[in-house]
Formats: sequence, C-alpha cells, structure tokens
Amino acid sequence: MGPECPDTVKGTLAHMRPPPESVARSNESALPAWVVFVNYRSGSPAILEPVPRSRAFLRLADNGVNYSLLRTAGFDTMARVIDSTSSYEFTYGTLDDAVKALDNMQQQQDTA
Repeated sequence: MGPECPDTVKGTLAHMRPPPESVARSNESALPAWVVFVNYRSGSPAILEPVPRSRAFLRLADNGVNYSLLRTAGFDTMARVIDSTSSYEFTYGTLDDAVKALDNMQQQQDTA
C-alpha cells in the first residue's frame, strides 16, 4: 500500500501496488465485463446484487467526470458500456471477503 491520503470525500484512501504481471501487460487492451458500484461498510459481509441497466446508466453518468463535457459521444460510449456489461452493487467489510466474492463471480461466469 502507498501512503494514506486522509480526509478525502471518500474517507482515507491509499493506492495498492499492482502485481508485476499486470504491469508487464499494461499495454494490452481489454473490454469491460462488469460495472461494480462499491460500498465499504466495516463488518459487512460481501453482498453482490445485480443493478438494472437503466439504473446503472444513470449512476455511471452521475459518476463520470467528463460525461457532460462529451455530450453525444459521452452518451453513446456510456450506452455501449452498459449494453455490453453486467452491473452490480457490491458491499463488503474486508478486502479478503471482497476478493473472494469477485473471484467466485468470475469463476461462475467462466463456467456458464
């Protein structure tokens, strides 16, 4: 973990160092598979719930810094992302639980 940045809008934040394999593959392109709206709540179990596409679009647009600046291009890009992904609300209480839940979801999708 990098140095902590206290007192942000989202609380205290820190950057995690990426694994060496991720750095080595940083020039590869990838398409998104999920849009995950993350909520940390101390002591909470990992809860992953689907979000309807219409609601996900609005939430993503609300969080998109450049969405309003890009106008039609922003709308079209957001629509393509939402149409090609699954969206989830994810609440977790520990990083270990979060990783396990997302790994389980990935394994389920890989076998489907």
